[in-house]
Amino acid sequence: MLMLEADDALWRYAQLQKITCSAPPRSEFTQIVVGVDPAIGGDDETGIIVAGRHKEGSIWVLADATTTSAPHQWIQEIYRHAEKYRADAIIAEVNQGGALIRHLLEKEKPRRMIPIRSARAVGSKGARAYPVAASYSRGEIRHAAWFEHLAEQMVNFSPKAGLKHSPDRLDALIWAVSALLKGIATTQNEFRL
Repeated sequence: MLMLEADDALWRYAQLQKITCSAPPRSEFTQIVVGVDPAIGGDDETGIIVAGRHKEGSIWVLADATTTSAPHQWIQEIYRHAEKYRADAIIAEVNQGGALIRHLLEKEKPRRMIPIRSARAVGSKGARAYPVAASYSRGEIRHAAWFEHLAEQMVNFSPKAGLKHSPDRLDALIWAVSALLKGIATTQNEFRL
């Protein structure tokens, strides 16, 4: 399938194809996080991306569980993937919804306690995306499968153009990968990008 790309996109279709391969086993990952860009009303998706740091230093995008479901359902989806991948933390954007997001996550009773990190966006989406895109350019990131909808958002994201719809999958990817790149302790309360 031919995918259209924005002229000044930070990612390219061919680049994403080259980094798609089978993931190592869970035992080889030193840290796994679930990045969340929650939808607060409207038709937006709740971006849910699972990513992990391999013991040799590379970062892997392991799953895209993005959904358009109601809050109680996307909370369950977050925890389902956190359990499946034995995640070390959930990184959830709190710019919209603030304390409500933490409250919804903390209200659900998962089988095991998973630290919830609040992520607060400062500056533009482009400014947050550049370090992650640079990591992709350096060959530091791999995808464990072909995530078609995520790839579509990535190759169409132009930092300078206005957005008609929020790229929720891409936002969740940026939260997860940024946390792993920065080596942020999963027990802290908040980090800013």
